[in-house]
Amino acid sequence: MGNSILKKAFSNKVGDIIFLALCAAIFTASMCHWIVDMSYKYVPSQVGTMHVDFMWLFWLETSAVIYYVFKYFYLQKKVIIFDFGELLLTQILVLAAVLDYNKESYAAVSYAWMLPMVYMVGKYAIGRDEYINQRIRWIYMSLAMGALAITILDYYNFYRYYGVEDTFTGAWFGFWTHEYQDRCTMGFGLVMVISGLGYYCYQNKKMSLKISFVIAVIFSQVWAFSTTSRTEPLILLITISICLIMFSVDKWFSDTKRYRKFLVKICLIFVGIFCVVLSAFLCNAFDLYDIYSKSRWADEGGILRNVRFSMDWEGFVAMINNPLEDYEITKGLPKPHSMLLEYGRVYGFTIYVGLVLFRLLIIKDAILLSVKKTYDAKIKYLLIPLFICVNLYYAMEPNGYARRYFWMPGLLISGMIRGWLDNDSDKTIRNKG
Repeated sequence: MGNSILKKAFSNKVGDIIFLALCAAIFTASMCHWIVDMSYKYVPSQVGTMHVDFMWLFWLETSAVIYYVFKYFYLQKKVIIFDFGELLLTQILVLAAVLDYNKESYAAVSYAWMLPMVYMVGKYAIGRDEYINQRIRWIYMSLAMGALAITILDYYNFYRYYGVEDTFTGAWFGFWTHEYQDRCTMGFGLVMVISGLGYYCYQNKKMSLKISFVIAVIFSQVWAFSTTSRTEPLILLITISICLIMFSVDKWFSDTKRYRKFLVKICLIFVGIFCVVLSAFLCNAFDLYDIYSKSRWADEGGILRNVRFSMDWEGFVAMINNPLEDYEITKGLPKPHSMLLEYGRVYGFTIYVGLVLFRLLIIKDAILLSVKKTYDAKIKYLLIPLFICVNLYYAMEPNGYARRYFWMPGLLISGMIRGWLDNDSDKTIRNKG
């Protein structure tokens, strides 16, 4: 009787319903990311026009994790693989929460359990079976489409108030809350769409999805040019480059010697073209550099000499010199422009080192997935560019700390990569057995 009840409770139909609810929650949270900002509960002056308690999201995440852990590891007797990164992330954020509580910064305390839970959702919800790639695609679509929706609405709000030709001389109000936000935050939803271009054009068989992604990427570049954002074009180049590199490596080890020679010729041609174009630009051939230097894209040094680099270096030095205190408050020094360095500024050098170690662990996971050559490993053409582009955003923008819910997509992606590797290891162990 007990086994019969358990089988019904953990049947495929029940699992599909829970997964559907989880995807709906991911879509909602990415489209209405301000829901997970707790500050309005403790600082009345920060209340906007629309705010909703986000506890429903936490309880749904918790229920989903418990369900999948019990299903895969207890009922189906899957192998439990120790994840030091998961433990490290939890310990770091609990320590940060203790420091926040002592400083009476109660709004930030909740993220000690919120952020590790997102990593675990990505790790466990994708499952431990042959349908893992399908679940990854559904979670990705839920995350990317919700983020794209709010970005479109925010851009619409900007154009409605300032027009297409206006520069960022005034406040830019978010669509939902009508509160001031910076343009980097507004464009975050485009990151996940652009990074999925390679996979959905190369691997996906549905022409409608391919066309939809190409159109979305075209619009992202139009928006980037009209708002002087340099992030979207850079992410597009990185996505194309990463996909081509992984494709070339896969073909190099699987195809004939003749194809390898052809691949070498193509690579040399591309490298040659790149060197010629770069040389022409640096030598100001056809007045290319003059045109660039007079454009809005060269503001504050452009991409190669961006002010963020100097801000981050100065922030790192300040953190080393003040390892146990917030140097902005105690010394009046300027803040950096990086998520990890912002954590180091607020919580000290210990938290910074812990997060760097966690990042090294998830980078190691991404590298392991990128070199996999099995047929089901082609999901790497989606996850690896997505992982790199989102973490590039965290490396250059402070929003991952200042608005911690922006770190949730990156943790969800990292959890899915870790979960895929665990599933691959599980299959290897079963085959050997």
